[in-house]
Amino acid sequence: MRILLVLPHHAIQNYGYLSYKDSDFPLGLGYVAAILERDFQPDKLDTFDFQIKGNSLEKFKDHLRKNAYDVVGLSVFTPTYGPSIHVAETVRAVLPDCRIIAGGPFMGMNPGEMLKDCPEIDLEFIGESEETLTGGLTALFNHDSLEHHSGIAWRNGNKVIVNPRHPLIKDLDTIPFPKRDIFPLDQYTSLPGQFFKKPIVPMTTTRGCPFRCAFCEDHVLWQKKCRFRSAENVYGEMEELVQRFGAREIKFFDDTFSSSRHRTVELCELIIKRQLNVIWRVCTRVDTVDEELLALMARAGLRSINFGIESGSDKILEAMKKGFTKDVVRTAVRAAKKAGVETKASFMLNYPGDDRQTTEETLAFAKELDLDYVGYNLFNPLLGRELKEYVEKTYPINQTAWNDRNVSAVNTIFFYQPGLSVDYLEKTYKKAMRSHYLKPKNIAKALWRIRNLDMLKSYYDGFCRLFKIKIYAESPSQRKSAVD
Repeated sequence: MRILLVLPHHAIQNYGYLSYKDSDFPLGLGYVAAILERDFQPDKLDTFDFQIKGNSLEKFKDHLRKNAYDVVGLSVFTPTYGPSIHVAETVRAVLPDCRIIAGGPFMGMNPGEMLKDCPEIDLEFIGESEETLTGGLTALFNHDSLEHHSGIAWRNGNKVIVNPRHPLIKDLDTIPFPKRDIFPLDQYTSLPGQFFKKPIVPMTTTRGCPFRCAFCEDHVLWQKKCRFRSAENVYGEMEELVQRFGAREIKFFDDTFSSSRHRTVELCELIIKRQLNVIWRVCTRVDTVDEELLALMARAGLRSINFGIESGSDKILEAMKKGFTKDVVRTAVRAAKKAGVETKASFMLNYPGDDRQTTEETLAFAKELDLDYVGYNLFNPLLGRELKEYVEKTYPINQTAWNDRNVSAVNTIFFYQPGLSVDYLEKTYKKAMRSHYLKPKNIAKALWRIRNLDMLKSYYDGFCRLFKIKIYAESPSQRKSAVD
């Protein structure tokens, strides 16, 4: 059996201050590759990642013709849905007899939908696939009934059948580490300011989140459950990354890394005791850390922490169901600084209920916190379910973006609120980014951090992007929005 795993590209290449050059190792495909290698021992197991510079559609077609794969698997996210369909159509045109399967977060949120939209897809895997991939793929190849295989969607004639979800994996330690040696690890690039040392390699230690932020659909994907790998298991993968892949820095993809204080302490103590020489960065919530824990994490190699703060307005924080106050934010940021850890935070603009006052409160709060890095996104309701329905019923919609499955940019205006015209949001968005990064104090701090040529190039790239920031709205007429 010859198998190819594909990560389709994002449709929008210009994200304003982001760019197509930013890419990360696709962990989901790494896990799938590990299962395929273990259970099928394929004659050939390859990957094609459209994030990688030079991986064009023509190159993809040539790759298909040259290798004549039996199976092509697609990893599908909401921002890559449209391109994923185009990739599937390309595979079918070049290899008519190839089996095409698809999985990823989009299937977890919209089971069976891609089968309806794309006749080229043979089988969808819904949710976690580590325990369903082998049985479903074997049945597909043997022309066996798919009726009793949980966690899949399939086609019975012209009818799409969505089987019951497979139970969540109880023990994450039973899952093999992602297979990385078939990916071009040296060709992935991080956002400016997103690394200290290269190679930087990502990993994840949890699935799900115990919190219930209104805008996040993790509770749908993970059935309102949060599961943790053991500290020993996490340490084992960290050690493999250092010894086998030469990692000098590890980026944890967990939404809330420190949601289990006990496991965080246990992992840090293992790293210190066994003297693993690697630095790392995490994302987490402000109410899951304190001075003592951050000091321990720093001793174990933590160098950067990203807090999901999202707003500087108590009213909007409450609407988001964040579950913490601005005072909790202040305490966590001070503790991180005291521990010598670089501080970052993400904020949202144009969240439902925002107005000029709440927007200015957010900008002022970010300035008050004096963070090392800040990131601003215009709220995207298409990534969720409940808020998408609410926004659609409540506000005038940017129909162009709303109906385009390819739209994914963090700086797209998807809906219009009273007082927040396109002109105001564009001005505010640019102001928020530029006023932080062009402040002389922050420029000096950035220059002081530079330790190697890679960091210098990264910061220069980030500086140039600040002057390319754009806002995407429906049309020029929307700049005179009736809701202003």
